[in-house]
Amino acid sequence: MRKLRLPVLLLTVALALGLAAHVGSAQEVVIRMYGGYPFRTDGEMGPAEVLDMYLREYERLNPHVRVENLGRNLNVDQLINLYITDQMPDIIEIDVKFLADFYRVGMLAPVPDDFAAKMRENLFPSSVAFITLAGRMIGVPLENMVTGLWYSRDALEDAGVAEPPKTLREFEDMGRKLTKRAPDGSVELPAVIHSQGEWAVNHIALAMVSAEGGRIYDELGRLDLDESVLHQVLERMVTWMRPNSFFAVDGFKREFDYGLVPFGVGYPWWIQGYDLYYPGDDYTQNFGVTLFPAGRDYGAFMYAHGYGVNANSEHLDEVWKLLEWLALEEIDGITPIGHMMAAQGSLPNRPQDILADPYADYREMYMGFIANLDYARNTPDWERVNLGGAVLRVINGETHPVEAIADAIREAEAATRAHEEWLASQQLN
Repeated sequence: MRKLRLPVLLLTVALALGLAAHVGSAQEVVIRMYGGYPFRTDGEMGPAEVLDMYLREYERLNPHVRVENLGRNLNVDQLINLYITDQMPDIIEIDVKFLADFYRVGMLAPVPDDFAAKMRENLFPSSVAFITLAGRMIGVPLENMVTGLWYSRDALEDAGVAEPPKTLREFEDMGRKLTKRAPDGSVELPAVIHSQGEWAVNHIALAMVSAEGGRIYDELGRLDLDESVLHQVLERMVTWMRPNSFFAVDGFKREFDYGLVPFGVGYPWWIQGYDLYYPGDDYTQNFGVTLFPAGRDYGAFMYAHGYGVNANSEHLDEVWKLLEWLALEEIDGITPIGHMMAAQGSLPNRPQDILADPYADYREMYMGFIANLDYARNTPDWERVNLGGAVLRVINGETHPVEAIADAIREAEAATRAHEEWLASQQLN
């Protein structure tokens, strides 16, 4: 009998171990995500590398979870096709205006109420507002960019100017005074630059619409353009940016980076340029950031990215736990997402993160941008009004202001109508 018991015992143990292995395997949760950023090839810690560091720590703390960071995918059509074919990752990252569209057509799950309540309590109100639709948070805030007025202390001191302008009128007067001209009257160095491109001009125009109290959409999301403000903003910007005026439409970024141009209307990500172009030199001490000059009030344009969760994910509970940890868990004074954003040259979404070491070198400039967040409206859809393009067409002599505004309004109406039709055609659930 004893000779028979050993094989039976071994078989029993083997079956038990096999069952345990099967159960352990079945309990492993694999979360696939588009982390949002490409991995760097120079060995430095960019946002993708910072995210991956935290994902590995999360796996260590949660041995049953494995997270695959798939990099980035900003192709809207491809993401929709991946969802339709049941291949979309559990988490995607993209501009919040597209997350709103994906939520409207049924691709994304809403944020659980308890997690949403924690974010409302702990994040900037503007970060929450930009990823809220009809009262529901539809994702987790990530990249956080807003317009602000950069200034060079050296250039202002050389011109005998004590502080940057606070109003649009002061901005204009200072711009004309600080523009450097050749003997023939042509501009050698403008007083103001921007990021270049129609999209950047449009962000400035939309910030000014906000500053002048203008509206573009009503509370129900319907196009509701304040034409008088649009005309006012266009005429002002045409005066600023016309040939040989004080606000350069193109170029002079390098001169600005060296402190030779007094002002720049730009974004937090400009900070990255100093590390890239001036290694070893601390140019940052020369620069400050303040509020964009006020009209009736201050105004700003904000754009943001966020994480959305696949409505068909098989692991919704685990996915939301991971995102809550990334968004709200404090590690050495900063959240994982906050640390990522410091590496990206973005504002954080949790106010306390700005006090952590990853923001230390540029904290003063970031704080200048944070002040602009108080004046940023929930504007993702505003970009359908291409007021910046209208400004450039007038400057280039292609049209006159009245026609330019009429065209911009027609284009906005058509884009809004086409967008609603697209949403109606894409209902996936």
